Formats: sequence, structure tokens, C-alpha cells
Amino acid sequence: MEKFKGTLEAFWETGTEGVWWMLYDYDDKGYNSLHTLDKGDYLKVYQNKDKKKIHWEGKICEDREINLEKISGGYPYPRQVISNYYVHWLQKECDSKFWADMFFNEMHAELEKKK
Repeated sequence: MEKFKGTLEAFWETGTEGVWWMLYDYDDKGYNSLHTLDKGDYLKVYQNKDKKKIHWEGKICEDREINLEKISGGYPYPRQVISNYYVHWLQKECDSKFWADMFFNEMHAELEKKK
């Protein structure tokens, strides 16, 4: 299994149509440094940089049904929203604001990608 260390990143840019939850790897450059969190990956988030206390850890389980809001302007279907951002999914059985804040605050983390 591949393992990465870095900071959490709420990543979006033109064309992403919302936030993607990612880990920014310290050891790489540019887009190669971004690793998307996918169903089945394992994430460990630390309270601070010294990595002595775990803030959250668990297997990634996408929930695409919570926090749905209808979008004005003729958008054809509801979108998930947290902290005024459109997102592609939220972590199942985790408080949505708690989840998003870890990424918006760029907390230190380790990501183990499933095979």
C-alpha cells in the first residue's frame, strides 16, 4: 500500500465543480503532490504538527446524501454544501463541519491508499 504524509487540502479550481478532499504531500511538487481521498483509503489526522495526538482517524466512507441543498439558477439537481462550499461528498458518520474544518485548517495527516 502507498502511504503519504502531509497536510489536508480542501482543493478546488475552475472545472472541479466543488471541493475535493485531498492530502498535500510534502515530498512532491505541483499536482503530483495532491492525493485524492477515495473510498476505502485510511486517513489519520493529527491534532498538531508534532503528531503526538490523533484528532481523527478512520476508513474513508463517502456519503453523497447529507447536506444537500437546491441550487438556484436552473441547476438540475441538489448539491452538497458545507461552510458555503459545494463539495463532492462528506465523510459518513462524521459531523460535516468537523470533517470540513480539518481540511480548511490544513491539519497534518497520513494517508494510506487502498490497492
